[in-house]
Amino acid sequence: MLFRSHKISSVIFDCDGVILDSNSLKTQVFELVLTKFDVNASVINQFVSFHKQFGGISRYVKFKKLFEFMDLEFDQVIYDRLLIEFSDLCLEKYKECDLTPHCLEVLGDLKKNGIKLYVVSGSDEHELRLVFKYKKLERFFEKIYGSPKTKLDSLSLLSHKMNLKNTVFIGDAVSDFEAASQYQLPFFFMKRFSDNKSQMTMLSEEHGHQIIDTLRDFKV
Repeated sequence: MLFRSHKISSVIFDCDGVILDSNSLKTQVFELVLTKFDVNASVINQFVSFHKQFGGISRYVKFKKLFEFMDLEFDQVIYDRLLIEFSDLCLEKYKECDLTPHCLEVLGDLKKNGIKLYVVSGSDEHELRLVFKYKKLERFFEKIYGSPKTKLDSLSLLSHKMNLKNTVFIGDAVSDFEAASQYQLPFFFMKRFSDNKSQMTMLSEEHGHQIIDTLRDFKV
């Protein structure tokens, strides 16, 4: 990784597919939970396609969408049970998943050079903090943001606490691209683990954003 620390003061990271190799894990957990709730296989396939297309959007939004796919009225009791089941299984799986290649190396280099690091994710904030503590990652980050806040909510909070000038965003999903665009942040699309490579490659090329394979390719 090559960077000039005087050019940037902070880096915002998405989590799934950028810090943790967890995109496929999330898909598996959704499938397991929906199977346990006896959801029809065709609905599960439709839901999983939706989940992959809209990576970075929280489970709180996605499980509400499930009722539309099933052509059912929203049911708060079932919704809450889905969230609890997903959270329990997701936290267990998160602890098992690997970091993306060169992640620790890059985080350490950036931190050593005085660059402030943040996480802005669609994953549950409480879970992220537990997992980052478990994996000894929390030491690298000034703040970890997650759902039920949206990524725009999280960036709004950050913008009130710090100047986002000289800040870049590294993500792998449309929600990352849109959040970075809203705040006019330089965006790096990390491609290797993305669930939506084609659309993200097209958007990145169209808007002149850099495409990287892993964090080791991050250059500013």
